[in-house]
Amino acid sequence: MLIEVDVETRRLVDLVPDREADTRAAWLAQPPGIEIVCRDRASFFAEGATRGAPQALQVADRWHLWHNLGEAADKCVYRHRGCLRPTPAHPEELHDPQHDLALSRAVTTEETFSGQWQSRAHARRLQALPRSALAGRLHQRLETVGGDQGTGYCPRGYAGVRAYVSRTLRGKSQPVGPRPPSARAAARWILTHPDALPAGDRLQLKAVLANYAELTALAEHVRPFGYMVAHLQGDQLPTWIEAATSATELPSLRSFAQHVERDLDAVTAGLTLPWNSGVVEGHAIRIKMLRPQMFGREGFDLLRKRLLLA
Repeated sequence: MLIEVDVETRRLVDLVPDREADTRAAWLAQPPGIEIVCRDRASFFAEGATRGAPQALQVADRWHLWHNLGEAADKCVYRHRGCLRPTPAHPEELHDPQHDLALSRAVTTEETFSGQWQSRAHARRLQALPRSALAGRLHQRLETVGGDQGTGYCPRGYAGVRAYVSRTLRGKSQPVGPRPPSARAAARWILTHPDALPAGDRLQLKAVLANYAELTALAEHVRPFGYMVAHLQGDQLPTWIEAATSATELPSLRSFAQHVERDLDAVTAGLTLPWNSGVVEGHAIRIKMLRPQMFGREGFDLLRKRLLLA
């Protein structure tokens, strides 16, 4: 079902039974003098408007543009989500010959986790590892030393060592520091105007952008587009598309820019003219409120008549 609204009077004009391009083209060909068609960027909307009202100026809705950009930004941040987590030391950095010697001299499993043989620096590096990685490293060391020879080590293999690590670390202090942000939180920070961010989020975003070039590049593309949406600066769109399509490290953003370029005239109009299809959303909510009141008897014809005669 498709809702047709007069954006000047903000009144519902008609309900169309489906969203096919042929149906929309046939409907648009009936009313004379259509000058502007507000739509989102779906292909059947564009095709129907072009065939049904070729004389009309098509205007892409700004909210849908920003929503599509937000989806592309979410995918970009998720693609680089690994950089949001604390990076553990590399295996070669964790390898400490003195620590290996001390570990081989440990008599019981408890001495593996306590005692003067473990340096603080190495302890901090081990704490940065997830429990599964720590258990795996310990299991390798125990196999090297010979854990099944009555030396006090757990003889149950990897599963037993992992269970022991979990029991030993439970209730003890964990690595100190703020919890790393999720990919969704980082994307929300990038999509929010810097002046509207709380102070804490602004500091975390600054730290993220200072360390990771890919997310910094994403923010540098998102903010100019947000400025165009907020201030109706559609004349800057070609420059933005050229910069975004060259961002090979951000494939989702590049794909979004390429799709915008294919619908350049409508998007430019949407970022230049004050018209939008926001009033349609209000009527859609109204229909969702009325349908339950009709107790399952809201056939298309009855629903259309009730809305048009209200």
